[in-house]
Amino acid sequence: MQPPASPRGPRLPLAAQVLFGLILGFAVGLALPALGGGATRIGLAIAEPVGALFVNAIRMTVIPLVAASLVVAVATAPDPRVVGAIGARSLIAFVAIVVAGAVFAAVAAPALFALS
Repeated sequence: MQPPASPRGPRLPLAAQVLFGLILGFAVGLALPALGGGATRIGLAIAEPVGALFVNAIRMTVIPLVAASLVVAVATAPDPRVVGAIGARSLIAFVAIVVAGAVFAAVAAPALFALS
């Protein structure tokens, strides 16, 4: 059985919509400085609150989803040792990622500050 037809006609796949939005945003970002300083300020005044709302919406969605997934995973684990092993591996991965980020920041930050 086929899904019902959309009243607006055929839709682009989600990947194509995302790619289109990325290209459109890149083009607008390149065009605004060419229009002058006022256009850039207006564009930022519009984009900044929209971006902040989007990021806050992602945070409000992802954090509860991850927390709920962790609770369900721990509650349905057949053996407590499995939970401990996964927790230990997760902690090691977390520490490794934090150390890698700190090393990257220590290497990249002096070069970035030297550009000013």
